[in-house]
Amino acid sequence: MLTVQRPIKKIPLWFYDDNNAVLKKPMIISIKLTEPITAAALGIPPFNPFLIIHKNREKEIHLPFARATSLASKEILVAATNQDVDGNYVTEQGLPWAINIVHDFKVPKEKISINKAYNFIVAWAIFGGKSNAD
Repeated sequence: MLTVQRPIKKIPLWFYDDNNAVLKKPMIISIKLTEPITAAALGIPPFNPFLIIHKNREKEIHLPFARATSLASKEILVAATNQDVDGNYVTEQGLPWAINIVHDFKVPKEKISINKAYNFIVAWAIFGGKSNAD
């Protein structure tokens, strides 16, 4: 059952709230609609997936240039290296805060920056995935 926290235009769906509990475990998600809709009305994946920081519903991390939900805080209170002052989920250097990966991906070791583990990811990110697409 889906619970809406307050009236919003698009309802976010939570599939889990503890990443460690589902890490490296297969997951099948099925959504049954009460009324059929067309594929065009559903839209094109990846829709608008996002992360919630420390279970704080107001702190969201989205794919680059995606919109925050209406439940996200509009305040910019981040005192860190990767501030997002313009709200586009991209660093000042053009790197995304999140990426959508649809294939096997070898996660870098703990505390190893992704640009150290993958030599061309910076060029890939800055050029919107058009450079070094492999």
